[in-house]
Amino acid sequence: MEERRKYPRIKISLPVKLYIDSTNQNAISTNISEEGMQVMSQTDIPKNSSLNVCINCDDDIIFDEYTVIDSKKNTSNTFLLSGKFKKNKNPDKIALVKKYLENRREYFKKIKENKNKCQYL
Repeated sequence: MEERRKYPRIKISLPVKLYIDSTNQNAISTNISEEGMQVMSQTDIPKNSSLNVCINCDDDIIFDEYTVIDSKKNTSNTFLLSGKFKKNKNPDKIALVKKYLENRREYFKKIKENKNKCQYL
């Protein structure tokens, strides 16, 4: 199947805070691209809602405005929200996510190497 999106999506689970009016809601990202992101939330947020999002990538924080394009009920009473960043074409989002993934891969690689070394002691 051919990808129709302009920017590739990266599947990643990161903590996200959704700022709606004067409240905030914890959510988890399921994927992200330069233009948008999909999150799993316990709150259904109507289409075309504008809110602020804060994505935590290790010590780096991405804060942006976000518009909900679609909301679908998921299993276990959660909602999948698809949306678009208002400050489009910001490669910093993807750069931070890629940096996070690379650091994470290195971390698990070291754990695996140390575990393999311990098996032979």
